[in-house]
Amino acid sequence: MLDRLTLQRLRDLPIEQVAERVGLHVERHKSLCPFHDDHRPSLTFHARSNTFRCFSCGARGGPIDLVMRRLGMSFPEACRWLDGGVRIDPLPLSRPRPREEAYKPFDAARYARFFEHPWLSDPARQFLFQERRLDPRVVAWCRLTSWTDRHGTHWLQTPYYDTHMRLVGLQNRNLDYKKSAPAEAQTTSRATTGMVSQIENRTYAQPTSEKNSQTYAQPTSEKENRTTAGMVCGPTSGGRAQANSASHMAPATASSSEPMAQPRFRFPQGSRCGLYNQPVLLRLRPGEPLWITEGCSDCWAMLSSGRKAVAIPSATTLHDDEVRLLLDLHDRLSTSFHMYPDADVPGEHLFLQLRDLLPSLVHHHLPPGCKDFSDYYLSINKITKSS
Repeated sequence: MLDRLTLQRLRDLPIEQVAERVGLHVERHKSLCPFHDDHRPSLTFHARSNTFRCFSCGARGGPIDLVMRRLGMSFPEACRWLDGGVRIDPLPLSRPRPREEAYKPFDAARYARFFEHPWLSDPARQFLFQERRLDPRVVAWCRLTSWTDRHGTHWLQTPYYDTHMRLVGLQNRNLDYKKSAPAEAQTTSRATTGMVSQIENRTYAQPTSEKNSQTYAQPTSEKENRTTAGMVCGPTSGGRAQANSASHMAPATASSSEPMAQPRFRFPQGSRCGLYNQPVLLRLRPGEPLWITEGCSDCWAMLSSGRKAVAIPSATTLHDDEVRLLLDLHDRLSTSFHMYPDADVPGEHLFLQLRDLLPSLVHHHLPPGCKDFSDYYLSINKITKSS
């Protein structure tokens, strides 16, 4: 097993030099993306965070992720390849940067007011409550809100808070983004029945006790209750949520521009989107399990099933203080870590990466036909609703 110092040294290898060693031609911090049929350079390299990201297919990560995906290696194989097979000087502690590339921190003050009185548009409510079947209290806890841009594209905004409830980043999700429809998921009744017994009587994500309800969904004050009402129910006539929604939305002028031209996700500059739903860590009880998911959608589904959860999209995007925060939970509260990896190669790779950081991480298998925990959650809700 790699020690932490070696792992950190591999993460500090300059991302553009690693990209060139795996066969990519980097020019002006961009290259053709090898992970989809790319004809215009859409893979962007960020020297400040030492990461890559494709705005077309959504591929993202650090040097280790790039080697894993490009060369088809497992996490240990990629680390050994980087450690022994590539001679690259690590990033200097301080490197001069052109003025035009100067790093701009996340402007939390600019976006914080959007989440004081969140508002959900009709497309957002349809996505969250009809398509995803999430518990409204989870939506309230996560302070999800929505807006519409000048082209009429509908966006769902997901805030990232640290454990002190300070806004450190946000994710904009394009609700009009259309992907090729996957094959209809088929789940076996035997595999699903076992899960139903674990989440019994939690139909539509109802917590099993008043204590659980207060844990991560229930407003703690009358003021917060008014905020939640505006969030879940949307703007009401004469209500404060109506006034705030007007200022929150960009002018929605009719336009012939196609929403498809917009990416699936957008992140304001400087957003720190590593560990999602950190405030729930303060509500963990001794010995209580913590579930780790791959994305925000899976985290919402896990919370709606009555479990405390966080989301980690990539192990290489975790900051050292976030890793220490999780390890401290294990040492101080005997917290156990559990994960349902996505049913694909990147999902298993993420599990291996996280297990290297969290040796006690437990692997749980999804039933056949479910590609992620959101699919699993939806299949459970269909069964409990029909019964």
